[in-house]
Amino acid sequence: AAFRQEMESLMGEISATSLQLSNSMDKVKAMETALSRSSGDIAQLSADVFTAKKDLNKLDLMLNGNSAKGEIGARTPPTVQGRMFIGYRGLMTTYGPTPTHKKSVADAKTELKTIQSALSNIVDTVMPKLESNLKSVGAPMIEGQMRENRN
Repeated sequence: AAFRQEMESLMGEISATSLQLSNSMDKVKAMETALSRSSGDIAQLSADVFTAKKDLNKLDLMLNGNSAKGEIGARTPPTVQGRMFIGYRGLMTTYGPTPTHKKSVADAKTELKTIQSALSNIVDTVMPKLESNLKSVGAPMIEGQMRENRN
């Protein structure tokens, strides 16, 4: 029962992290579009947005793996999702979770904490700074920005 609760908690955390990551990636895409419609000096800001996008893609790779390689069945490094799935399979056996299942879940939790920490930094520090810089170069508003915050 304890392992099942641990798995449910892990799956919930992975789901929440995945949603936050997806929303952040969408926001960066919106920033790229707004930047392309800007008339100010955008060289440094463009580089900063690209860096944020690259960092988010790296986190996505750590969480979900390379989807192109996954489609063709190529070997890829272990991911949080993959480790969670191994743990989940431990719930389906009549024997119960083995030490390997338990270790896989523990490794997934450790990796997820690393991803969550990096994502929090991007969401709480990097993204607001980028939004402020977008405003300063006269870029159009992106979804989620309030009009009164733009003045």
